[in-house]
Amino acid sequence: MKKLRKYNRNRRIARSGTYSPQELENLSKKIKYTGNPVHKRNPGDYGLTPPARHRKGKTLCDTVKIFSQEVALKYLRVGLERGAVSELAIDGWPNTIWSVTEDGTILEAKRDGDGTYYGYPLLNQEPMAVEVKKFWSKNG
Repeated sequence: MKKLRKYNRNRRIARSGTYSPQELENLSKKIKYTGNPVHKRNPGDYGLTPPARHRKGKTLCDTVKIFSQEVALKYLRVGLERGAVSELAIDGWPNTIWSVTEDGTILEAKRDGDGTYYGYPLLNQEPMAVEVKKFWSKNG
């Protein structure tokens, strides 16, 4: 089982007003989802070649049945538009974006370039998953 990280104060959702609704909408129109092979067993339509052996401690998108870029991008945009983004940003792009699936699974996406992200599910007991659930219930 994956060892849970301690709560990292640098890994937190930005305060309300950090980004204007217009800024979030503009970013949402430009954002792209690239994916990362260490979080995939099934490459879906990502154009990725998963590693021959799954890396221990990495959660898989397959467990939440996200196999297409279209679906991954949808969750990325929803999280961005709701403001579930990190305080830390690089060149105007949040370092991290969080979202929640219809069944309540918490997703985390990390910036891997200018406007491009890869994501993965968080374990329910992870401290950041708890924070995202609180945010989502208040801002839903």
